Amino acid sequence: MLQEENIEELIEEVERRPTLYDKTIKDYANINVKRELWQEICSVVVPGWSELSPEKKTETGRDIQKKWQNLRSCFSRELRAQEQTKSGQSASKRRKYIYFEKLLFLLPTTETNVISDDDGDKEEGIDHVNEAENRAKSFTEEKRNKQKPFEESLLNNLSSRNTDDENVHFALSLVPSLKKLGEDKNFERD
Repeated sequence: MLQEENIEELIEEVERRPTLYDKTIKDYANINVKRELWQEICSVVVPGWSELSPEKKTETGRDIQKKWQNLRSCFSRELRAQEQTKSGQSASKRRKYIYFEKLLFLLPTTETNVISDDDGDKEEGIDHVNEAENRAKSFTEEKRNKQKPFEESLLNNLSSRNTDDENVHFALSLVPSLKKLGEDKNFERD
């Protein structure tokens, strides 16, 4: 991974390329431009970059970008912590983030309640995953709820008939087996 001097160099290289962190720049959303900028940064920050295999370059490039995202996240946490310390309040004994001063160039592009990473997603991006999972669960619930009334009406119809018809008894005997199949298999047709 990066040495401390390389981390400072990474910060300086990113600062020279505002397209990577400033949303107001036209090419901020251009993935190809960002890819080129990250390759430039890697060629400066990573010793022997040109000799690396394409696979190793990809892996190292991802590591560098993750390191940058981590630096940026730590900066935003420090910024929030400093803002929460009210004026006149005694300073806490915790240390200030080591790279805070070097990352101050991010201030104009930083919202303290939601910090954006390089891809424009919220730092709390896990919320996007949770939303998708919740939508999938609700879709499954909907599907299940649609099937339940059908199964219930079938059972009600079959049980409400007070008959000794062999076909009715045969159909009723299949219900436990249908329940064991699971909802997704019940209505599958060949």
